[in-house]
Amino acid sequence: HARIAEAEPGRSIIEIPLPGAVGRSRWTFRDAGGRTRITQRMSLEGERAAEYAAAAAASFEAGIPGGMRKLAESIERAAGTRA
Repeated sequence: HARIAEAEPGRSIIEIPLPGAVGRSRWTFRDAGGRTRITQRMSLEGERAAEYAAAAAASFEAGIPGGMRKLAESIERAAGTRA
């Protein structure tokens, strides 16, 4: 199960334990002139990290941009604004 490893204003880290590795999603939120720039960085560490990366890299590269758009749209709806 994923866990929130860190949550502070402007950033968070979510960890996903895997057999022989840990996946991390690092999120940063920065002011961008009245808007917010959201950045997500994915990483894998551990003895089996390369194995997981080879198996999942293409899927992550294809899916993350759409997921980020959906997140931004949800935040805009909740805030009552539109980009």
